[in-house]
Amino acid sequence: MKIKYIKYAAEILYNSRMNMERLEKLPTNCIPLNKKDAYLIQENLVYKYLSSNGNISEIGKKVGCTNKAAQNQINVNEPFYGSLLSRYSKKSNNSLKIKNFFKPFIEPEFSFKIEK
Repeated sequence: MKIKYIKYAAEILYNSRMNMERLEKLPTNCIPLNKKDAYLIQENLVYKYLSSNGNISEIGKKVGCTNKAAQNQINVNEPFYGSLLSRYSKKSNNSLKIKNFFKPFIEPEFSFKIEK
């Protein structure tokens, strides 16, 4: 996949989140053809968040779909990883503003600090 389409896909996803506009799908030329393309789009998207004026920081990494039932639910065959961003995360005993999300749902996550 050409880098211009990777960057364009990240731009579309970023604008969708910032403007709270749901996407049905990416344009055909922006759909990742493999894992490498998908992770490059994600990397560019995270860079856009971190470069924005929204005071967003990366606070860790996450792994998704670590069991077969979750993988089957979204039609993947292995776990995937991504960045946790401060704007979309809170510690226990906090509340999230529903206006920051479109079609929100609850998905509890557990995090661990690894010192060494």
